[in-house]
Parts: sequence; structure tokens; C-alpha cells
Amino acid sequence: MAGETTSLGTGAVTRRAQADGEVVRKLRAAGAVVVGKTNLSELQIWALTASATWGVTRNPWNLERSPGGTSGGSAVAAAAGMTAVAHGVDGGGSIRLPAAWCGLVGFKPAPDPAAVSWEAWHGLAVHGPLARSVRDAALLAAVLAGDPRPAASGLVAAVRRPPGRLRIAVTVSPPTRAPVDAAVRDAVLRTARVLEGLGHSVEERDVFGGLLDAQRVGLAVLVRFLGGTRAYAAGLERPERLEPRTRTVVRVGRLVPERALGAAQRAQAGEQRRLATALADVDALLMPVSARVAPRADAWDGLGATRAFARQSRLIPFTPPWNLVGWPALALPAARDPNGIPIGVQLVAAPGREPVLFSLAAQLETAQPWRTSSSDLVD
Repeated sequence: MAGETTSLGTGAVTRRAQADGEVVRKLRAAGAVVVGKTNLSELQIWALTASATWGVTRNPWNLERSPGGTSGGSAVAAAAGMTAVAHGVDGGGSIRLPAAWCGLVGFKPAPDPAAVSWEAWHGLAVHGPLARSVRDAALLAAVLAGDPRPAASGLVAAVRRPPGRLRIAVTVSPPTRAPVDAAVRDAVLRTARVLEGLGHSVEERDVFGGLLDAQRVGLAVLVRFLGGTRAYAAGLERPERLEPRTRTVVRVGRLVPERALGAAQRAQAGEQRRLATALADVDALLMPVSARVAPRADAWDGLGATRAFARQSRLIPFTPPWNLVGWPALALPAARDPNGIPIGVQLVAAPGREPVLFSLAAQLETAQPWRTSSSDLVD
């Protein structure tokens, strides 16, 4: 945004933008009122939104808990009713995780060269919406995709259209050995039962163990993530201001050879072909967003890079694979944990099937309505 600093959650960036970026231009052209900028984790690395420079961002449903990250500030703005919708960037779950923990709809589209350009993490990251309703998420997604008539877009039309009888595969088994909280598992299986009650064909399927090479996917995501972080750091005006654990990630990123990035690109193509064949008989997938319920906002204070990464990998095993293979994924509220914090579920479909996701999500929104804002908790 012109005149503002895009800080990337760090004090290492000091320059102010000379003109509006592409996202802001698209929003203004669509008639949006741009309120301001929100917080994220340093260099968009971490799944909790907290930094030494900008402080800790807290979940509006419970101020002791985290809203997730990296687009945690955007999620808080929408969930607290500060804004109608918010923009986020998702390179491994950074829209879907905050949506899940803040009771929002969050959409990660498939990469589209005609939409908002974004080269973070060598193409893993895409722009997307966070909103309190499926329709609002569809509208903002259409704006970000550059649709000249977003209110009449295919995504918005899909929200008003019944999805028909779909074939849905459900899994609560992650691609790693990460433990899945009982409340998360129950939210997914309860949603599966709702879908069955709506007339859909629902079957459990070991999506990750049977269809994706989890080790290959995880390594490819990590290599592109580290290479992208290295590229971020190369343009910082004051790199000495980075937090110690972020500096560690940058140093490791500098060790990633270019040939490893090429191998990661080839892994993506291979997994895309594998999925397209194996899931040809499925219209959508249902699974958790995160393996755990939202932790304390300060849960990672004092952790070094190794321990923070270990916790992060156990927290979000269900989201990064869809960034690698480029499949659209939509998070939506499904339940609340014993402390009242929202729990989201994730719907995934093949590229080109985005209207199916929005139509199905709108049907679920009607079948099991949720509070649209944390401000609803105030009498």
C-alpha cells in the first residue's frame, strides 16, 4: 500500500512502498475500502503470529490462545468484526490455519498465472480470502483472481447452487506421525456424518498413506520453503534485526543448492500426476486443517528454530501438501474445543473444481450454522 511499510512481520524491513501493490489495486478497483495492514509472523515463516518487533497477536475468541499464522492478523481482523473480509497469503496453510482457529472461511486457490502474481517460496504461496461467510470468501476470491464482475463470478454463483450428490473421501490420518487431537478428529467425523445426511457418498480413505509420497512431498516443500526464505532475506535493509531463530532458518536456506530446487519441482509434477489418477473417482476430500487445537499465544516464546520447526510440522501436517500439488483447499468452521476455540475442517478438490468446494461449503454452512464473529460472544 502506497506510503506504508510491508514489514513481513520484522523490523528488518524499513522501506515504504512508492505505489499500491497488485492486491491493493485490485481491491480498490472493486470498490473495497482498504482499512490498513495487519500482523504476521516474521518473514511469514511461523504458524503462530508473534514477533519481537510487532508483539503477540491473540485469538479474539480467547486472548490466551493463538489465532494461528502466518496471516494471523488478517484472521483476527475478520473474526473480531473489525473488517468484513481480509486478505491473506498461504504458502503451507497460512490462510487455512488462522481461519480454522478463528472461526472463519479461508480459501487457498490453485496457482493461476492470470491472478495476483506471487513468487514466494518458489510458487508455493498464493493470495486468498478470509471471511465470516462462504459467500464473502467467494466474492473476495473473485476480486483477487481479477474477475471484472466479482459479484457475478462463478464462485459466487456456486454458493447459491446446490452441489448435487458428491463423492467425498474423508481422512483423519496425517502424512506424518503427528498426533491428532480428539476434538479435531471428532469435528471431521461429525462433518462427514452431516455430509452423509445431506445425501453425499462419503468414505474413509488413507489419502496420504495411499496416494501421496509423504516423505517426498515433505522434503520438496521444505526445500522450496528454505530457498524462498533465503530470497526474502536477500532483500532486507536491516537483516541484523531478524530474530535469532529466523536467522537460523536463513542460514540453512543459503545451503540449499539450486539442483535441490529443481528436484522439488519435479516432485511436484510427479505427485500431481499421481493424485489426478488416484482421485479421479472423488469430487472432494474432507480432512482436518490442523492436527491440534489452538495453543497458547506465547507457546513458542524462547524456542529456537529446530524446536519451533518440530512443533510446526506436528501442528500442520494436513495443509502443505496441497500447496505443493496446487490443489485448491477451503477451510471452514465445524466445531469448538472444550475451551470454546473454533476448530475448522478442510475441503480439497482438483484444480478447476473450485465451484464444487464453494457450493459444498455453502451447503454445510446452512446445515450447521456457526457464529460468524467472536463479537457475537458479547452480550
